Amino acid sequence: TDRGKPGCKRHVITDAEGTPLVIEISPANLHDSKPAMRMLDSIPSIQGPVGRPRHRPDIFQGDRAYGTPVNIVGTKERRIQCLLPLMRSVEHGSGLS
Repeated sequence: TDRGKPGCKRHVITDAEGTPLVIEISPANLHDSKPAMRMLDSIPSIQGPVGRPRHRPDIFQGDRAYGTPVNIVGTKERRIQCLLPLMRSVEHGSGLS
């Protein structure tokens, strides 16, 4: 939706194979970066074949809208490899490689 117009956005965190782990709906006028850390913290535990359940991903990747300093620092504080591009890049495109 355009700025200032009513609507909603769907934010989704998936695993590497595309299985949704966390889904959140927010107002369209909320910046994409705002719910990222809250959603990252709400990923449920996933039981693997052996050992303790995993509750943190190894890598967090998203497009340029999620690449704020708060999200980059927050990801590193959680000991997760951060592949978020900085928002202020001059390149065109999403920033994903």
